[in-house]
Amino acid sequence: MSKYALTMENIRAGLSRNNVPHLWNEQLQQIAIPRPGAQEWAVRIIPRPDRNMMSFGLVMPFKIPAERLEAFHQAINIVNNSTFMGSWIYNTNNGTGYFRFTVPVVDAEYGDQALTFMLRAVIGSVDAVAPRLRAVVLEGLDPAEVLPAESR
Repeated sequence: MSKYALTMENIRAGLSRNNVPHLWNEQLQQIAIPRPGAQEWAVRIIPRPDRNMMSFGLVMPFKIPAERLEAFHQAINIVNNSTFMGSWIYNTNNGTGYFRFTVPVVDAEYGDQALTFMLRAVIGSVDAVAPRLRAVVLEGLDPAEVLPAESR
């Protein structure tokens, strides 16, 4: 397949070509890609037309309790220190954590291989640390003890 502008229409077509199940939210103008066996961990693709960018992200399916917020910030700082593409964020509007990275769409073309890479980058980054972040937030564990040595 040739390269194409990274628009929502082209992303949906690329996902369909590659048999990737996805949902289109007309109201939000977003794509959700549910993960088999982990439906609550859906990858979201969000256009940022005012910035000429496209964000790929995955929201943690629970809120960060106020008493664990400091530990969560410590944990994502440790993880972000060794993350090469994207970052973990705390959303102050809804109290959740999420991983995202954003790519430019102006004067840029991508292909199905790049789209697959971006999806794998989100999923791989989340799978690598999400269970540990969950343990920090929901089980009260110390971030310095739970996160992998290469993240410290």
